[in-house]
Amino acid sequence: MLAFVDEHFPQAGFGTGQFVLEALEAGGFCRVRMPFRPEWLRPGPTVSGPAIMYLGDIAAWISVLKAVGPEPAAVTSTLNCTFLRAAGQNDLVCETRVLKRGKKLVATSGEVCRAGDAELVAHVTTTYALPSR
Repeated sequence: MLAFVDEHFPQAGFGTGQFVLEALEAGGFCRVRMPFRPEWLRPGPTVSGPAIMYLGDIAAWISVLKAVGPEPAAVTSTLNCTFLRAAGQNDLVCETRVLKRGKKLVATSGEVCRAGDAELVAHVTTTYALPSR
């Protein structure tokens, strides 16, 4: 899976350690870690909302690819992120699942937590559009 991601979306940063794929299971479950980097910070200091949404979107995309197969043209149609508490200066982990796979759309749900902490930092839902066959 990561070879496909690195070929079609190298700027995602799996090859550089920006993100780490920790788990990937049939049916579209994945766990992606975003190691802490100072450039993710906003004043507070805490990991910024856009960085958290990026983590959620990358994890959702990996889940979708696992569920539908390697499809570089699958694109984010909607992304909703509910921020629940400050992330602080920590590694973050997003666990994402495919909720429903249709012919044209795939819906996912993801939970973002600080690494080693079960309390949610954010909840991310996405819908991915699949290309017409």
